[in-house]
Parts: sequence; structure tokens; C-alpha cells
Amino acid sequence: MKKPEKKKQQNSKLIKTKFNTQTIGIKTINVLLIICAIAGVIAPFLHIFFSKESTTKVFSFNNARIFFYSVGIPFTLFVSSLLLSFLSNLILIPAIKITIRTISLIFISVSTYYLIWIFWAKKDFNPILYYSIMVITALIFSLAITRFIQYVSKSTIKLAIISNQIPDLDKKIKTVNEIANIMPEKDGIITYKTLVDVTGDKLTESVSKIKQGLNHE
Repeated sequence: MKKPEKKKQQNSKLIKTKFNTQTIGIKTINVLLIICAIAGVIAPFLHIFFSKESTTKVFSFNNARIFFYSVGIPFTLFVSSLLLSFLSNLILIPAIKITIRTISLIFISVSTYYLIWIFWAKKDFNPILYYSIMVITALIFSLAITRFIQYVSKSTIKLAIISNQIPDLDKKIKTVNEIANIMPEKDGIITYKTLVDVTGDKLTESVSKIKQGLNHE
């Protein structure tokens, strides 16, 4: 009886450890969202820390103050549009989801266009070619980042749903195992105790497979 008890305790610890891992994953995403929001809020004010009189050029700008002043608002718009794109995938109403997702895609495209303009000076480029490349690049990047955000959002939703189900499944496993411990054993026949023991082990195995699937995602 001691070995099965030890195995059950190990399985229970394994379930709790993996559940905590999934919880940490969700917390990490939440922290990243907060960091992005803080960066977006701070960006428009960074220019005040640089001298107006500086003559050291940054990219195509006369000094760092002008550069950070120019990049601040587009960067804030870019970060905000990324957050909006992420949150749009969590909306349950299809019509609203599509509308918000489209708006976020437009905002990402506009902010990307201005960021490209800030970091890539026209110089001797043909104006039509220069602006065409910027528009095309902004659109392609916006579509790519939107698709990536959709993938991350779906994985996050799946992670949250399954992780929320694990504690209840863990309780059921514990209940089945407790029932198995108090049921009598009879030699020579398949008893209810044996069946319940097998059921408990199968439930534990199912939880392990769910966890492996989550870790694989």
C-alpha cells in the first residue's frame, strides 16, 4: 500500500508544479503588457531630458531632443495599437472583434509608416519609390505582426481555459484515490478498489498529457 500512496503523492506534486508553471506563463504575459503600456506612456516625454543646444545628429535629426520628440508619439501609437490588437482577440462578439482588429491594423500601419520615416531618411531616393516602399513595408509588417498577435492570443486563451480546469480535475483525482484507499480488496477478482485505482491513474495520466500539450504550445 505504501508504494501506490507514494506514487499518488508524486503525481499530485507534479500536477501542482505544472499548474504553477502555466500560471507563471499567464503572469508573464500580463507583465509584458504592463511594460509595453508604461513604455508607450513615457516615450512622448523622453525628449525633455536632452539638451536643445546639442548639435550631435541622431539619424537625420539635428540632435537627440528633436529625434525623441519626433519618435515619441508614433511609438506610443505603435504600442497602443499592439495592445489593442492583442485585446481584440479576447472579445467574444465576432462583429466587434473584427471591427477592433481592423482599427488596430490601421493604427499599426500608420505608426509603422512614421517610424520608418523617422529612421530611414529619403536622401537621394525617388520620392514615389521612397513613399511606395514605406507604405508597402508598413502594410506587410502590420499584417505579419497582427497574425503573430492572433497566434499568441489564441495560445493564451487556450492556456487560461485549460489551466482553470486543472484544479477541478486535480480534486477529482484526489477524491477517486481517497475512495480507492478505503475500499476493501479481494483476492482473485477485479474489485471496485482496483477499478477506482486504475481510474485515478488514468485521470492522472490525462492531466499529464494536458500539461505536456500546454508546454508544447
